[in-house]
Parts: sequence; structure tokens; C-alpha cells
Amino acid sequence: MEHQTLGKESVEEKIELLSNQIKKMQIKQEQLKSQHYQLSRNVKKFNLEKKHQVQERSQNIKKLDCMIDIQTKQEDNLNQLKYLFASRKII
Repeated sequence: MEHQTLGKESVEEKIELLSNQIKKMQIKQEQLKSQHYQLSRNVKKFNLEKKHQVQERSQNIKKLDCMIDIQTKQEDNLNQLKYLFASRKII
């Protein structure tokens, strides 16, 4: 009878240990779910910011290209004026 009582207590202790382990694992699972959610949210935010940066960079490049075209045309016009003034001096 005493042996059965010890065996029963041992089983109950093991059940209690397993129960505690399960609770700890459930808590850890919830923590991991929360971390996964945060990570997913941060990745989405990062990707969106990166997309906006690429769009902004593209717009800035277009503006610079336009400014270069304008400057090139102004230089061409200036060179034409120089040529015209130079040709008048010759005559």
C-alpha cells in the first residue's frame, strides 16, 4: 500500500511538472506569436518606406535630367549668340 502511495505521488508530481511545462510552452508560444506579428509589421513598414524612397529618388532623378536638358539648351543658345556676335565683328 505504501508503495502504491509513493507511485501515485510520483505520477502526480510528473503530471504537475508536465502541466507546468505546458503552461510555460503556451506562454512562450504567445510571446513568439507577438514577436512574429511585430516583425511582420516592421517588415511591411520598412518595405513601404523603401518603396517611397525609391519613388522619391526616381522623381529627383527626373528633375535633375530636366535641369540638365535646360542647362544644355541654355549653353547651346549662348554658343549661338557668341557665334553671331563673333561673326558680326568679322564683317
